[in-house]
Amino acid sequence: MKWKLQVDKRNKHYFIRIRRDGVPKYFRFGTDKKLAQKEMKQVERDIASGKITFVEQDTSAITRPDGSKDMRIEELAYRHLEWVKANRSPGTVANREFFLKRFLGFIGERMVSQISRIMLEEFYASEKNKTKRPNAGFEAMRHVRTLLRWGEETELIELTFKRFPRMSYVPPETRRVESDELALLLPHAPQDFRDFIMFGLLTGLRPYEMRTLRQDHIRHDGQGTSYLFIERDVKGAKMTRIPKPRSVPLCKEAEAIIERQVKAHPRSQFIFLNEDGTPYTRYTLRDRFRRLAKLCGVENVIPYGLRHTFASLQAVGGTETNSLAQLMGHSSTRTLQRYVSNTAKEHKEAMDRNEKRLMAMLGEANVDMTVEPKVGEKLPPICHRENPKGCETNPSLSVSTSPAVV
Repeated sequence: MKWKLQVDKRNKHYFIRIRRDGVPKYFRFGTDKKLAQKEMKQVERDIASGKITFVEQDTSAITRPDGSKDMRIEELAYRHLEWVKANRSPGTVANREFFLKRFLGFIGERMVSQISRIMLEEFYASEKNKTKRPNAGFEAMRHVRTLLRWGEETELIELTFKRFPRMSYVPPETRRVESDELALLLPHAPQDFRDFIMFGLLTGLRPYEMRTLRQDHIRHDGQGTSYLFIERDVKGAKMTRIPKPRSVPLCKEAEAIIERQVKAHPRSQFIFLNEDGTPYTRYTLRDRFRRLAKLCGVENVIPYGLRHTFASLQAVGGTETNSLAQLMGHSSTRTLQRYVSNTAKEHKEAMDRNEKRLMAMLGEANVDMTVEPKVGEKLPPICHRENPKGCETNPSLSVSTSPAVV
């Protein structure tokens, strides 16, 4: 039986719909008509050979004659989401489900073995061009890649391609809280929130770590030094196979802040509480920052800016890179380049120092930069160090009236 190609008006992709024994199937192809016709003929052959069936069953998992495992992409996504719900946070579940639904709508009903790298590249390009967000395609493709790799690790499927499409990622802007902004924020902040802001600047903790900071995180080394023991680095755990705990020493002001907050709410194990006496959530913390910034007339201030400011101040102060990476909980020192490269004031001072050195060098060479060249004046003869006696005046060399080309 032959089927007629149809065109999706939304994205110009070709597709066919087939229904047998009450079981519908949808096969989606690309935008190239000749290639779509070729893929449709392959679908016809797969149906004739029994490779594609229309029998309702509990699972679509099969083992091919060559020993490779395969299943329908919808079933793989369903199984993966069930695993994610049992092992990941609700936020991760919501994001994964959102992007996988978009992927299933794009790729259509098909076996995993029918998914090629070209199809993934088309999906990546489609998501990248849908919105103006720089990492839209990256976020979508990252979740799809996680799905397929999970399928391979659990031995449910075997991919027909070796490499995933190359993806570009734009790091978020490093946003520090400048001194003039702090001068506006701190006087208007209540004491509890002022302590929160100062503690972030003094320790460099992530907003999540500050929101969930408890009294049992505070340790003492027996020599009068207090420090925070972060047993599980939330972000670092995603980057390394074996999560490593980290310790953050506390200065005197940070110790005073903890002591003040513990006295303010002794019945709670959390160090910082919201205005209503409950622990901060991601949204309540952001909203409180936004309200304070609006009150003070400060724009674009976010909780993560406290951490960025801490790292920038440490970098400017000359803190050794490896030590700073450990304090920040980074798995490598490359991430620190975002903070070091954002010290505009220090860069300006470096350029000023270079100017002074250059002018001193020109002064030693008796070069007077204030003397203007006379138009038409012939240049002095060219002298070679090897043969100073052979210097000859080159009459063709003179100051040109035409502008110089740089």
